[in-house]
Amino acid sequence: EDQVGALKQLLDEGVIRYAGISRVDNAQIDTAREMLGDKLVAVQNQFSPSHPDPEHTMEHCAELGLAFVCWSPLGGFLDAFDQRAYDPFREVAGNHGCSYQRVVLAWELSRYERLFTIPSARNPQEINDSFAATELTLTQDELAMLNASPVAAEFRAIRTIGRARFRTIIAIRAAAFFVPSVACSLQNRPGNNLHCKMFTL
Repeated sequence: EDQVGALKQLLDEGVIRYAGISRVDNAQIDTAREMLGDKLVAVQNQFSPSHPDPEHTMEHCAELGLAFVCWSPLGGFLDAFDQRAYDPFREVAGNHGCSYQRVVLAWELSRYERLFTIPSARNPQEINDSFAATELTLTQDELAMLNASPVAAEFRAIRTIGRARFRTIIAIRAAAFFVPSVACSLQNRPGNNLHCKMFTL
């Protein structure tokens, strides 16, 4: 509550217009929502095939109309995890002739229309591969297989009502020879016209 109180003070003083919270459970989300009201717009939690969302915070965000930002969407580099969780994604990648990381990101984007991903990248090629996930269309059979995988089966997909729109923010730590840091905002608008804005941080 102290941290959220500090955010509320910044909001009240006009220093910031909106706020987001990270590494929280559903009870903490509710507390922040009660204190910040509609100024709370996003929750950032870890989410990937190897790190599911056991408390269903993504679903809770959907119920509240909050954006969900998944950090380490490809599993991360610091935490050990079972690589077998990615075997179904490698199989689907073989069907499409692309990296399994691209399939993972495309699958994650299918979970919730207000889901954002922030994958890391070590070079421009990996940046482009992450972007390509927004254009990868997975079949219903492929989604069913990925959703039925042992890890993915622990939670259900988020289904929303209304005009289909999704966004992804890809915040990337690029190699020093490229740019120190790059943030890319992608939005797939009705009509499938892809709009991209890129800016250095």
